[in-house]
Amino acid sequence: MDSVPPGVSIPETIALIDEIGESNVQVLFDVYHLHDTDNVLADSVEYGSRISPSVHICDWREETRNDFDRVLPGDGIIDLPGIFGALDVSAHPRWVDLEIFSDDGSFSELDFADSLWKQEPADVLMRAKAGFDAAWAARRPPT
Repeated sequence: MDSVPPGVSIPETIALIDEIGESNVQVLFDVYHLHDTDNVLADSVEYGSRISPSVHICDWREETRNDFDRVLPGDGIIDLPGIFGALDVSAHPRWVDLEIFSDDGSFSELDFADSLWKQEPADVLMRAKAGFDAAWAARRPPT
């Protein structure tokens, strides 16, 4: 079996799952890794039945300083309302998992002064929930 690099498309992931041949394996949708793949909204709708009801959420900082430099939902450039709309009509997500990768020197020599890991956890969670809630409320089905 070939190894699959991060950031592959949903159809490529489905093909790998089909190769595995286990009926209980699904796509865990990660907005950070899938948001910029070709046809992500259409693929989300087409393969919705193969997508887990759990979704990893965060946002993409523009300009990103390294792989561990994500921002909270709504603070970046990912079209979260578009993605959430596509998933809502097809995969019917029930859970979200906030991924906070925000380098404080733990993963590289870069120690970002504004790292989320250095901030008050309750405040980070409150802001993350507010960003998610706003993006979910603004979700729109793909055209």
